[in-house]
Amino acid sequence: MGNNSFKQSRREFLQTGSLFSFSALIGSHLLLEELWHHSETENLGNYISGISLKTDAEIGQLVEFYGTKLGFPVISQSEDSCRFQTGESTLAFERVRDGSSPFYHFAFNIPENKIKAAEQWQAARSEFIQPQARLNDPAMKSTNIVHFRHWDAHSVFFYDPAGNVVEYIARHTMDNAADGKFSAKDILYLSEMGLVTDKVSRTANGVKNRTGLSTYKSSSENFHALGNEGGLIIFFKQGTKAAFEQGRDRNIFEARVDVNLPTIANDWKVGNYPYVIGKV
Repeated sequence: MGNNSFKQSRREFLQTGSLFSFSALIGSHLLLEELWHHSETENLGNYISGISLKTDAEIGQLVEFYGTKLGFPVISQSEDSCRFQTGESTLAFERVRDGSSPFYHFAFNIPENKIKAAEQWQAARSEFIQPQARLNDPAMKSTNIVHFRHWDAHSVFFYDPAGNVVEYIARHTMDNAADGKFSAKDILYLSEMGLVTDKVSRTANGVKNRTGLSTYKSSSENFHALGNEGGLIIFFKQGTKAAFEQGRDRNIFEARVDVNLPTIANDWKVGNYPYVIGKV
């Protein structure tokens, strides 16, 4: 198949969401170094097993959204907390009443061929956060879909009832295409968790040294991602906008990220920030 035919077929594949035959972490300790050099971060997979966040939204609203609209099984629910099974990961919220109005950014991986199908499915459940036109992909024929060219990925973004920025991301470097219509089972697992800091590089490097995770792609003074396509802890600059230079200013709110990493056996606090990286 020629290169142009290959590109055309792939574009048709992404737009329809159907499946056809398409081939498609360190510190100074030598032990940790050996662990990661032999296992290679590229093979980590979905190492984020769950996240626990704060919210000022009513728990009932979150259960309605994640449990009923998105179809995630409800693991537990009380007046002040809830927890969902989100594919191979878990998502938990605890209500606060201190006037802080916490919000975060997190993402779910979906099959790499189903971004258009995911857009159509989510459109019946929420409005989308509109990106700048320069981030669109003309081939997708949609103003909702973001094309992350440097990551070889397409995404859609939307808010949940707590004001969290939620993302579905189809990463074309992953061999996870799936057949059939899009459904809740195609929301595979949490693949990104955003943490806000006033010192992006310093904080990210501290976590990198502790966990052995590598910098993913490129970084800047406002953004630094650690991990790989199967799981990324992303550090955002405090005060930057929540999504696409719009929305609220990002701020620091308490959060817990549970991971499956050989370097993390017990809860570990990220510097002076209210973030815990742990293992359930």
